[in-house]
Amino acid sequence: MFSCEYPALIVINSDFPGRSPAIRRNTFSSIPGKREESRESVWRGFQTGGFRTRPLLNNTTRQVFPFMIGKVIIISAIFLSAFVSQALAGEPFFGMVKKVIDGDSLLVVSGNKTIEIRLYGVDCPEYDQPFSPEAKALVRKSVYGKKVLVRPEYYDSYKRLVAIVQHDDQMLNGELVQAGLAWVYPQYCRKKVCKSWQEMENSAKKQKKGIWSSTPPLPPWKWKRMKQGN
Repeated sequence: MFSCEYPALIVINSDFPGRSPAIRRNTFSSIPGKREESRESVWRGFQTGGFRTRPLLNNTTRQVFPFMIGKVIIISAIFLSAFVSQALAGEPFFGMVKKVIDGDSLLVVSGNKTIEIRLYGVDCPEYDQPFSPEAKALVRKSVYGKKVLVRPEYYDSYKRLVAIVQHDDQMLNGELVQAGLAWVYPQYCRKKVCKSWQEMENSAKKQKKGIWSSTPPLPPWKWKRMKQGN
């Protein structure tokens, strides 16, 4: 088995101006006289400045490094915020529907609290869009004044509880999509159930139900941007 009694020392030689620093390899010889001579040669090189070490960070790295650290911190904060928001959403609970605000928003009373619920993963037409009254009417017919099961997902930027709402073994979110009165919101609908809602949406399109009876319907998120631009 190969072994080396005296390790190799790699140093940078700056004796060549205008060229990249050269790497010199010094191996301590196993011969006592040569070994001492080699050690003294290396030591003199360090004393006279013949050898120099490379800095760990060059100027470019020093400029980029703080930027990258800042970017990592921002991304970590976003993920942490999302995690905390979801954790604070809480466990499923029962409540009574007190008010239907529009097709995808309602007020639910649970205990002594009134909670504004935003339906998860779907988006109904805005007030001034076609089929907005029909979406609200379906929600009133299905859940107004009734007991529902609320499955929290997270809180949105408006402090509303984004959730899946169930009644009579049905999901209100999917019921709206199936009736052609809501879009599956691709940006926010990420759970497994979204796949079945997407299939419901495709079926509603083929049957030209509700919003799909006009060509082409404009999704609410695009409708809002268009109005803001005007």
